[in-house]
Amino acid sequence: MCGESEGECVFFLRGVNLGARSRVSMPLLRELVASKFGLERVRTHLQSGNLLCTPPAGPQDFADGLTKLVREWFGVDSPVVYRTAADLRRAVEADPLADVVGDESFSHVMFFDRDVDSFDGRRFRDALKDGEDLAWAPRELYLWYGTPRGLHGSRITQAYAERHLGVTVTARNMRTLRKLATMLD
Repeated sequence: MCGESEGECVFFLRGVNLGARSRVSMPLLRELVASKFGLERVRTHLQSGNLLCTPPAGPQDFADGLTKLVREWFGVDSPVVYRTAADLRRAVEADPLADVVGDESFSHVMFFDRDVDSFDGRRFRDALKDGEDLAWAPRELYLWYGTPRGLHGSRITQAYAERHLGVTVTARNMRTLRKLATMLD
């Protein structure tokens, strides 16, 4: 749980600014969030929907409100998954694939909106292509897309994970996650 006493959280908007129909202006989003939720310090990183702030209430309620705000103002349906600063740092530091990773832009973490109690590792391992690897945690899936096409050539996509795990999923590369971890209080 993230709230006033626990500092900032990062809110990951899924699928924004990937195509012409999913455009969300990060400066306008910051302004809207600050105004609507009465927040003084709202930051974003890159154009891929990474919003950092201390939510005024429970983080899931804030994430739900953020999803609604993005739909109303930008016409984009973007589920939001969040992590506290401590959770994000833990996920980055615990990277079980760090030893196999070369370029961190090919190393991704899929974040789930809730814990997944059971993981069919065989199903996911069978979907891997040569050069790919994965590791599992209850709220994350670590992926190494060590192929020439990277994640664009992989069978293990956000849609694949959502279909087989029954959760909302969004992903970021490790380079972005390391930067976000340093930006959080």
